[in-house]
Amino acid sequence: MVAPVALAMLLANAATPLGVDLSWKAPLADNGAAGFSACDRAVYYEALSEDLDEVRKLDVTTGAKGWRIDPGPQDVIEGHCTPRLIVFMSLTSYREQEPAAGSAQTGAQAPAPPSKLWAVDIGTGRPKWSFEFADSYGWSWCDARDCLLGTMQAIAVLDTDTGKLRWKAGDFGVSGVGDSIVYGSFAVSDAHVFATTGEEHNKVRLVALNRADGNEAWTADVAYVSGEAKLVSTADRIVAAWYTEPPESLHISAFGESTGKPIWSKTIDAGGVIAADGDLLLVTAANALYGINISDGTQRWRAAVGAGTGDHGDWVLTSKHVVGWIWQETTKSTLAWLERNTGRPEAGWKLPAQVVASGRDARLIAASGDRAFVESGATLLALTLRPQP
Repeated sequence: MVAPVALAMLLANAATPLGVDLSWKAPLADNGAAGFSACDRAVYYEALSEDLDEVRKLDVTTGAKGWRIDPGPQDVIEGHCTPRLIVFMSLTSYREQEPAAGSAQTGAQAPAPPSKLWAVDIGTGRPKWSFEFADSYGWSWCDARDCLLGTMQAIAVLDTDTGKLRWKAGDFGVSGVGDSIVYGSFAVSDAHVFATTGEEHNKVRLVALNRADGNEAWTADVAYVSGEAKLVSTADRIVAAWYTEPPESLHISAFGESTGKPIWSKTIDAGGVIAADGDLLLVTAANALYGINISDGTQRWRAAVGAGTGDHGDWVLTSKHVVGWIWQETTKSTLAWLERNTGRPEAGWKLPAQVVASGRDARLIAASGDRAFVESGATLLALTLRPQP
């Protein structure tokens, strides 16, 4: 275990192998921003202002402004980078709608526009396709081949290049028909789409659908689910995590990706699964961050990271590091890069004095390679790792 004080001391030590530079900063908008997505060459976000909502592109290396497009009245929630496209998900806005045209009733509002998954050319911002759906909740995932869209009632897989519907399970905008999908519980592998479903929380199934056609490949029963269930997948494992009651604790089980056969399970103090990559599963619990081996469920490392973990942006896995906040007091909080195989700190960046003085929050929104991006108030900060001299 690496204690918070030890982490702070190691990060303050000049002998740490990596330093952190503030590469650039860019103003966002009057009311901040949403729907951040960081790609290899650019950062995309929805700028929220009093007068106009825009999706904007910034060069990832310099922060230089690129194209701007109108996303429509819906709220941009997230974006996904593919080689040729950036695919956004926009959900029906809960902000006040304009009065309906010709309405005799004062304050009458026009119907809210449908939610949508929509794609633009990653270089020019020109629209490529749009897929509308009648739900105010949604979850999406894209790679170069497919885009997955999921809600509480349906799952759809679209062709990434064209937006054409490959297959759909369930019906968007329809409730009370068959099993409902447990909130947040989706994952994708090369062969399957995974979800947890059930009419009652104590009768929940883990379901594997063939990614090619949506047909059911296998199912497995899981224990009582409370709140959000989390699924993460690797080449040969699907890991399901959920709360069990009583007592409230985090239960994690791994199943064979192709068969659904149980492989291992463990229970830890109440916490949450953050991400998985390769053979590493990240779990937060009791003010600590755990690195779990997906192959057999054994603990690889544990680092105490202080209260508030996850409140300022999730910890993020990159090819070499685990990046996130070690949150103590505001003036002592540090964005840390932990070596992913050992959990040992390799770099740290403290909040600038002007950010602390302003009382603004600082949120990690993305990390990839040697870069990390932090939103602080109405400013986006780009940080870059560098070798120490």
